Parts: sequence; C-alpha cells; structure tokens
Amino acid sequence: MTERNFRVGKFLKNHERKLLMSTSRCTGCRSCELACSYHHQKAFGPSDSSIRIFRNDKNGEIEYVLKETCDLCPDKNIPFCISVCTRRALRIQ
Repeated sequence: MTERNFRVGKFLKNHERKLLMSTSRCTGCRSCELACSYHHQKAFGPSDSSIRIFRNDKNGEIEYVLKETCDLCPDKNIPFCISVCTRRALRIQ
C-alpha cells in the first residue's frame, strides 16, 4: 500500500504521531467511533467520539472528521480506534 492512500487527520498537527486513514479501505462500520467514545466517556456513544465517519450519499465515498479531542490514546500502545478496525483503514505514523 502506498502512502498516498492514507490521509492525515486535520487536527493532529501538534502531535508527534499522526492518525492516518485510508478511506478506500474503510467500509463505514463506525467501530472506531464506538471505541473512541468508550475511551473518552467509558460509554458507547458516537457523539462523544473524536473520529466521525460519514458515507457521501452522492458518490458513496467514505469521509471522516477528526476532532481536536483526539489524544491518540496516550495510555495505550495502539489507539483503540486502530485496534478495532478490521479493515486496517487506520494507522499511526
């Protein structure tokens, strides 16, 4: 897989590590949203997630937004969103 298939989350420019997503690999299952919300709130609720996944109804492509609240799960070796992604659409650089 080439690096160009991954896009960097917009709000992580102040972090040493960056969360990257390959929208071509993502199926839109939103497991990453649930894992992230549990990390932040200890409850499953996509509205509390730092990552939001959307499917563009016009072209079917996956789009995502990464909020400033993303801390890349500093107490874990692998952020929760990455560990639950079965398609390996997320990774850290």
